Amino acid sequence: MKKLIFTGLFALLSFTMFSQISLDNTVSGAMYSVELEDVGKKYFVTDYLNNQCLIYNTNYSTYKTIDISVPALYWLYELAYVSTKVFDNDDEVELLAVYQSYVFVTDTTGYYVYQIRVIDEDGSLMLDVPDGGFSTVISNGTNENKLLIFVYDFSISPYIVTTNIYSIYGFPVSVPEELSVPGELNSYPNPARSQITIPYELDSSETNAWIIIRTANGVEVAKYQLNANSTKLNINVLGFSKGIYFYDLQSGNTSTQSGKFIVH
Repeated sequence: MKKLIFTGLFALLSFTMFSQISLDNTVSGAMYSVELEDVGKKYFVTDYLNNQCLIYNTNYSTYKTIDISVPALYWLYELAYVSTKVFDNDDEVELLAVYQSYVFVTDTTGYYVYQIRVIDEDGSLMLDVPDGGFSTVISNGTNENKLLIFVYDFSISPYIVTTNIYSIYGFPVSVPEELSVPGELNSYPNPARSQITIPYELDSSETNAWIIIRTANGVEVAKYQLNANSTKLNINVLGFSKGIYFYDLQSGNTSTQSGKFIVH
């Protein structure tokens, strides 16, 4: 008996001594790391409800809060390239914002439209690209930096994509988070009032696939098991509070599809 007690205490002490993981802080939303030129490492969070970019110091105190202007009938979709020297040479923070909207063709069908803007922290508009939905920054290694923006027309099928190429001042110091590529597997109608449909694609042998819905704060509000013989999930959202929701398609232990929608 004494040997068992000693063994248990030894295991507990060993776990306490060698465990190096501790919770530092908790913030609302998805936080990303970014290296601001001439400033250093920061964190940022996209506040979709208040249309803001929240930038934090590494001790989690607020560094800056940037208000994001949103075009009429659009909502904020995502932010990228939070920087000070990518789009110009001043010391203010600038960023690229992607917006999304939904055009109804009938009461139950339609298509998405996108818009990209590059914005300075004082609200100055540096670039406006209607129908721009995806972007990437490239460099040829000789101080020639380019911003590529894919411009989509989803009003026809198959949809059309063209690429706008812009010369820009710099290149991101840190690798940006992966941007979403607009496509046809988006929920609709969006915004939704009573029902939303989420298209999906599964292998016919898949038996353990789910769509999980969370609030903008990461709280899980619903979970639906998917039928591999179907291609869409219809969800009644009458009981959902107004706001922005995120969904993930989980197949096994892997997230294979994600998106967001708004309930009005």
